[in-house]
Amino acid sequence: MADLLNPQARLEGDNAPTLKDGDSDWLRLATDAYEESETFMDASLRKQWGRNLSNFQSRHPAGSKYHMPAYKFRSRGFRPKTRAMTRNNEATVAAAFFSTQDAVSIGSEGQGDQEKALAAKLIHELCNYRLAETVPWFQIVLGAFQDTHKYGVCVSHQYWRYEERERETLIVEQDESGKERERTEKTLETVEDTPCIELRPPESVRISPAADWVDPINSSPYLIDIIPMYLQDVREMTHSPQGENQRIKWRKLTDEEMQSAGEDDRQDTTRRENQGGRQDPRSNENTQYKDHQLIWVHRNIARRKNRDWLWYTIGTNMMLSDPVPLERAYPFLRKRQRPYVMGYSVLDTHKTHPPGMIELTESLQAAANDISNQRMDNVRLAMNKRYFVRRNQDIDFTSLTRAIPGGVVQVNDIERDIKVDETNDVTGSAYQEQDRVNVDFDELAGEFSVGSVQSNRSLNETVGGMQLMQAGSSQLKEYLIKTFTETWLKPVVRQLAWLEATYETDENIISIAGRKVGLEVVPEELFMLAGDMAINTNVGMGATNPQQRIERFMLGLNALAGVFPDLPLILNREEVIAEVFGALGHQDGSRFFQLDQPPPPDPAQQQMEQEMALKQAELEQEGQLEQQQLAQEASIEQQRLDQEMAMERERLAMEYEKLQMQNQLAEQTAQAKIEQMKKRANQQKQASQKKADK
Repeated sequence: MADLLNPQARLEGDNAPTLKDGDSDWLRLATDAYEESETFMDASLRKQWGRNLSNFQSRHPAGSKYHMPAYKFRSRGFRPKTRAMTRNNEATVAAAFFSTQDAVSIGSEGQGDQEKALAAKLIHELCNYRLAETVPWFQIVLGAFQDTHKYGVCVSHQYWRYEERERETLIVEQDESGKERERTEKTLETVEDTPCIELRPPESVRISPAADWVDPINSSPYLIDIIPMYLQDVREMTHSPQGENQRIKWRKLTDEEMQSAGEDDRQDTTRRENQGGRQDPRSNENTQYKDHQLIWVHRNIARRKNRDWLWYTIGTNMMLSDPVPLERAYPFLRKRQRPYVMGYSVLDTHKTHPPGMIELTESLQAAANDISNQRMDNVRLAMNKRYFVRRNQDIDFTSLTRAIPGGVVQVNDIERDIKVDETNDVTGSAYQEQDRVNVDFDELAGEFSVGSVQSNRSLNETVGGMQLMQAGSSQLKEYLIKTFTETWLKPVVRQLAWLEATYETDENIISIAGRKVGLEVVPEELFMLAGDMAINTNVGMGATNPQQRIERFMLGLNALAGVFPDLPLILNREEVIAEVFGALGHQDGSRFFQLDQPPPPDPAQQQMEQEMALKQAELEQEGQLEQQQLAQEASIEQQRLDQEMAMERERLAMEYEKLQMQNQLAEQTAQAKIEQMKKRANQQKQASQKKADK
């Protein structure tokens, strides 16, 4: 718990300012403010808060007639309509805020600045990651909403939790001679580095009763947060090292000084009522170990000379730190802001602490209990008679009062000693009155239950009648949620966004958020551009009824589709899927779709592509016809050419045969001539031989 008082551990700056006022002035200011708030709380709030807590826990409040001796043996039952109403409203809030992954969205105030818009998207992703992974957001939201029912208000403290601790590492080295030696190296490791939203008990946060009802936290001249801390945590905090990383100068007090100044003998009746009869867990009566004793530390914030100052005291008896300007301890805050937010769910003007739903239904809860208990007493008397007995008579009272079936009671005079007091059975008017009280309670609380249906038979239990009843109930619940959202949830998320923009240094988380907004590397300058951010919630009127929620959403989409024909192109598909499936109870509906597929084409472009495809098909068809015609012509021409070539081949063959015949004839003729010439030569040779012989 020591880190609760050191939200600025990593900040840089100068030393604490020199103060002209002494400790007595600051201590007196803290004491006067505490006593003023304590007087107002004792006179105006504690008694009502005690009754609210008793009704919430289904116990009769203090001062009720059922605690009197006269009702010791009478029916003292409690009909838990108050707890049923609170549980029903909590379930509605859980369904409204946690049906989708992102209950809030963060945007930039400057719509034209692209860099600021990108910075706002980055902060949006960082906040949603923190709310989902490191901050117990579900318990905090439902707890805050429950506080608005019990106390009328809820209060939370926003800060950055940062803690470091020394870690010793054993290192083995070799010296010059080669021998191994061991040494211990001390390093600092980060234990926690995360934003924190702490839900504070309303009785522990004190403000001026004259503060502005619209903004009581920031308009009050003072604010006191009473924090129970273990003695060992206070000691560790005050003895932490001073320097750049310590912006608050703590007083180093002894254990005895802290114990004597931090003991609170006054019993907080509100805290005791909240425990429901259990032992006060904040009491030191049974604590034997000194370090585990509780010290009541006050975080004081007061406005002096138009500037908020912060300092800590142990109770109202001793200064625990020097006063410092508030903006120095919480540099993430904007001007005139404090790190606390107070919200409510029921609007009651000109009251810093408006009533809650339990207070509004208190009288009807008491009436329901009274009618039920009287009816139960009547039933018991009707079933177990009351007797009038003569004094000083010998009567077996034990057997008479036991009323055992088949039992025997001895009397002297059966006619005069005992007289039975006949009690009429319960009439229907008692049940009718109970039904009317239940209807009034449900109407005021915005409930829609089986009892409400049974009490409204005039609607004949038709579907239309049930929808009319449920519509009125949903509207009242939506009003509660809307008021709670505007007064507490949005301011808390806004301060969370400021914290992320100021302190976030986790590279892994920044990388995850950066990839979601399309940045592989996130520059540090982007955090400085966050500036003022617009906080919106994804929970609106109609969020409590899933069917109506989807119907209204689709009605809006259909209306826009008639105005913007290209609406499907500009829709964020992931958000539409998350909204529809969130209303159906699925926190993330993206698993049902393949969102990594490319987006659908532009209808105009798609139509143009279709026309081009048709034109291309026509051209291709015309080309095919032309090709077929050309092919036919080519085939005919080829056939003609083939015929001509065949005829030419035949002609050439005939000419070849003719030439061959001519050649053969010429050869035969030449051969014949040669033969004739040979024959003639032989004849001439013979003739010459003959002449020679002669």
